[in-house]
Amino acid sequence: MKPLLIVSDSHKNVDDLIELFEKYNNYLIIHLGDYQISEDILLKYNVEFVRGNCDFFSKALNEKILNVDGKKIFITHGDKYRVKSSYTNIFYRALELEADYCLFGHTHIKTSFVEEGIQFLNPGSFKEEKSYITVEEDNINFHCSR
Repeated sequence: MKPLLIVSDSHKNVDDLIELFEKYNNYLIIHLGDYQISEDILLKYNVEFVRGNCDFFSKALNEKILNVDGKKIFITHGDKYRVKSSYTNIFYRALELEADYCLFGHTHIKTSFVEEGIQFLNPGSFKEEKSYITVEEDNINFHCSR
């Protein structure tokens, strides 16, 4: 599978985000919402993105399905599925979509687990911890610079 860079909850941290995008420019870059920056920047770097609960003026979708080299990747911010309370709702949505991966943010907590063959990933908060995930050949790596 094409390598992935997964980031979420950057909350206006534009300079560090651009630096990250440039470092991983040959990856499929996915932002899971709460970017709070001009979407033109995301489009410039060919970022796949969804709207978060703090992206008030965004016209982006709340969720998307990406098909990457035969893998179905469900991306959402997570607020609509109440992930701060439970993963039950997002689990059933990913199951319904027959996703291989379910990527979400919102909680600001790094998360990785597999349930019924679906890999669930949350990169945590890029704003607070500079945390993000890379996926290379199905190897999942969490990165954190704080």
